[in-house]
Amino acid sequence: MLNFFRITIVFMMVLFSLPALSNSLLNQHALATSQAISAFYMYNLTEGDEKYKAEYYLAMASAQLHYLALKSENKQIADELKPLWNKIHEANNFESTIARGYNVSSYIRLELRKYIDLLYLNIAGANTTQTRGGETNLSEQLLRISLDVEMLSVRFFDVANASKGAFSISGGDMAIDPISMAKNIRSRLQIVQNRVQDELVKKSLKTASGKWRYIEGYVINYNQGSAYMLVYYNKNRIKNLIGESRHQLSTH
Repeated sequence: MLNFFRITIVFMMVLFSLPALSNSLLNQHALATSQAISAFYMYNLTEGDEKYKAEYYLAMASAQLHYLALKSENKQIADELKPLWNKIHEANNFESTIARGYNVSSYIRLELRKYIDLLYLNIAGANTTQTRGGETNLSEQLLRISLDVEMLSVRFFDVANASKGAFSISGGDMAIDPISMAKNIRSRLQIVQNRVQDELVKKSLKTASGKWRYIEGYVINYNQGSAYMLVYYNKNRIKNLIGESRHQLSTH
């Protein structure tokens, strides 16, 4: 627990040292929340690997910090998220899943799924409102790509944890369209690669595109839950490559 607080303090120092203009608070909150939930599912899929619990707490700390900042920027959205967010943020789901033999209950999965869907719908609405002439800066486009990868991945881990697999997804769980989102990730990555001038960024994005093509079929095919280690590793590499590219762009 002491290590967790140390990590949180370090993260807070890094967070508040970033330029405010480089962040969309809603997107950053959704990104960190998706990462946390994926780590929670990985903890159970690996039957208690403590590495994933540590990653969960770190990502949750990030998600909470961005949520608190969002309350000041857009109280209307924050208030809409609040009831579900409080339940998820304050819950200790590890104890109940350990007691169930590392099986995540359908209730927990549905609560987490509802929140991801709620975030996605709010982000889609915010992007429609904020887009000016179809143009956004490259850094924000990369952030959205990273977010879409995380949101698709967390749905994959959700299904991988379900005893019924793909049959656990109902018609009411279709806020996220995996095939359409996967197609958008590919096209956005190509668009950004074509627009950037920095060769280092081009190289990183080419690598990220290759890694996405490698796991895309697993992520959108809910019958491939056994590939969870491969998906988790590569989606994290994509996250890091995009993060490095955003940092490199911010130095120009």
